[in-house]
Amino acid sequence: MKHIRLEPVINGKDIKRVQERYHFQDADVQMLHRVYETLCPLLHTEGWYGAGPDGEACNCIVTLGPYVDELEELYERAGAMSEAYSLECIAMELLQRSYEALSDAIRKEYGKGIAGYEFFGEKRSFEEMAEVLRVSGQQTVRCNRAGMLQPKKSVVFVARLTADKACRVQNICAECSNLFCRSRQRRKESGAESS
Repeated sequence: MKHIRLEPVINGKDIKRVQERYHFQDADVQMLHRVYETLCPLLHTEGWYGAGPDGEACNCIVTLGPYVDELEELYERAGAMSEAYSLECIAMELLQRSYEALSDAIRKEYGKGIAGYEFFGEKRSFEEMAEVLRVSGQQTVRCNRAGMLQPKKSVVFVARLTADKACRVQNICAECSNLFCRSRQRRKESGAESS
């Protein structure tokens, strides 16, 4: 698999989106900025990707690195649960930015875009995920038998590739089947909206 160092950043608009998506109050915006500023020097965001022989799918691994987990644990031990939750929400936004950067690297490497995402535990088994991690050549992201990843702010997925230049997944959440996710976004399917 190819390795890429990712440098996701978010701005004031992204913080506002985090505030709205996760139902923070206006009074929490300064805390969100403070948590993000504390988090930035701790990010060690990396990605790995490799297309299969048919060129139709690409195994992908993304992590924000181990220090994000350590900061979240520090907040929790200190009883700073609002900050710990803020960190969790900001990390989701940073992972989203990382997927976008990885998508750009894949397009540059293979000349194909990402038509969709397949997550382990949904369309693919955790055993398959463990195999992807095993053969990846990297030692940063690992999983236990239950499919839990370490570092926690990591993800392993299969990107469905397409040569169609017009086809591009707008958001990783668009492919997610988790109906109970706080980040769930509405999408149009055959002219009707679903949540």
